[in-house]
Amino acid sequence: MIDVSLKLILEIIAFCKLNGIPGDGIDDFVESLADYRHEALMRMAMLVCIDGIVPLGPDFVSTSMSSLQRLGASSLEENKRFQQVQPINPGSDAKEKFAYVSRGLDAVQDWVGSFISSKDLGVDKIVGSLSGFADGMDGKLDYVAPLWT
Repeated sequence: MIDVSLKLILEIIAFCKLNGIPGDGIDDFVESLADYRHEALMRMAMLVCIDGIVPLGPDFVSTSMSSLQRLGASSLEENKRFQQVQPINPGSDAKEKFAYVSRGLDAVQDWVGSFISSKDLGVDKIVGSLSGFADGMDGKLDYVAPLWT
């Protein structure tokens, strides 16, 4: 749950850096999602499907948000992946960085829900679509997501 949250935050940070947007850029990122096309949309689709839906289900954003709230800033700060992105994550301390991750997840929740709904995405549909690329995945969902992350 932390991994998908951090990948989403990295997408927001990369968007801001590439577009020269100062500040936290979360609102700018969410606005831009309506215009995401080609490679950018493909990146978000992979994040939603492979990092989100397959391991955590279609409600992965709310599940991730709940988990983060339970963990809190101090526990998140101890996470190895969080430590790796901490230098580029906006905020001056763990509490502000935690707040940025939480706000980022909350901000994309509607877009993610609409994307999932409009494409009628679910674990079975995604894994079924991937079965042409990786034979023998039936019953091995625990192993699927790490292959593409």
